[in-house]
Amino acid sequence: MTPDSPQPAWTTPATPPPYTGMAAAPTAVALGPATIYGPSTPSYTTVAYPQPYPPAPWAHDSQGPVYGALRPHQPRGFSIASMVIGICSLPLYSVPILAVVAVVFAFIAFRREPAGRGMAIAGLVTGAVVLLLWLLYLILLTVAWIVSPDVLGALGTAA
Repeated sequence: MTPDSPQPAWTTPATPPPYTGMAAAPTAVALGPATIYGPSTPSYTTVAYPQPYPPAPWAHDSQGPVYGALRPHQPRGFSIASMVIGICSLPLYSVPILAVVAVVFAFIAFRREPAGRGMAIAGLVTGAVVLLLWLLYLILLTVAWIVSPDVLGALGTAA
């Protein structure tokens, strides 16, 4: 910079003055009498505060199951399969093998899976309803054939 050039509008700040406020004086910790093992540690009083919440459900002792604790997994495959196949066999009653499978799976589930008893009952009932409808259909068809043998011939050529 030359002496004739204009000075910049800003200047570098000066170092701030040292802090002269009131500083806290260091305090000494009262220690008990020294022992042969060295100075004793300071003694603090402990205040027992009440717990704001009950203990967590997973933090329990071995007195038994805790409310809300997870139970071990119990198999329910045959029960679920029996219920689903039994429900599907209702609208698909033209396929009676579904009802037979639902009933068989329900009986297997009754033996192996006590936890899925309700689903097995649902599969058994729906499968049995479809099988009873098929039995009723076969009985009516047989009676119609006995009364008039021409009924079956008319059913075959109705299209």
